[in-house]
Amino acid sequence: MKYNNGRYLESKIVYLLDRTKIKDLTKEMRSFLRMIYGELDDEEIVRCEIVDGYRKPDFYVEYQKIRKYVSLKTGDSHNLHEEFLETFVDFLKSLDVVEEAIELFEFFFWGDGTIDGTGEKCFKVPEAKEKYPEKVKKFNEFFNGDTKLINAIVRRVVFDGRATDNVKADFVFHFKENDLPTVVSKDQVWNYITSKEKEWFYINNPHIGPLQFCQRNSNNKSKRYEFERQRICFWWPHFIADLKFIHRYYVDWRRKK
Repeated sequence: MKYNNGRYLESKIVYLLDRTKIKDLTKEMRSFLRMIYGELDDEEIVRCEIVDGYRKPDFYVEYQKIRKYVSLKTGDSHNLHEEFLETFVDFLKSLDVVEEAIELFEFFFWGDGTIDGTGEKCFKVPEAKEKYPEKVKKFNEFFNGDTKLINAIVRRVVFDGRATDNVKADFVFHFKENDLPTVVSKDQVWNYITSKEKEWFYINNPHIGPLQFCQRNSNNKSKRYEFERQRICFWWPHFIADLKFIHRYYVDWRRKK
């Protein structure tokens, strides 16, 4: 069986936190909780459990009856989310994104000169700037001209996923053993996005704020090609480095509420 470091660390964090008094926690875990809840009472007991199912949060913590959901990131991976094109398009429509913008998204997603995947493969999203510079420009005007739209999509990709039961991540937590944790909230990411409002236009390929996207699988010789080619993968280049930057420079003085 393939070793899964993320699952191991989830279990370890739950083991360290669950039913433990604040005063008995490790330095790393105390620091983690302080970033979420602010000042801590040494005599309080923490609860912590893994969140089951395909949801963005990996576990929750509960302190003084206040529960927060946390998405755990380990290593250096910048792949964040995938879902079917159809459901993501429905999400864009729910945000009142205009049809022309949606068609441009579909055009760059399929990469075959069509908006429905019926053409032959001819380019990947990162190659689009050479082949379709005007379409890239138009795409970026639609998707990077409104920080509220960027933030809504980033929240879906990083914190919310396709949650229908309101179980969404409140924080992203990058954990490395024997190191102080990096913890970033939704509000901190929003502040980061708005502060770089004009900079998103300087990226000259199709993107949405800090996010890039492509098909899950564009290899037509793969056995899972027909299924996976309909799924979008989102990634955030240099995600862990950016998390550390946001954590340090976009301080969020949290309170227990």
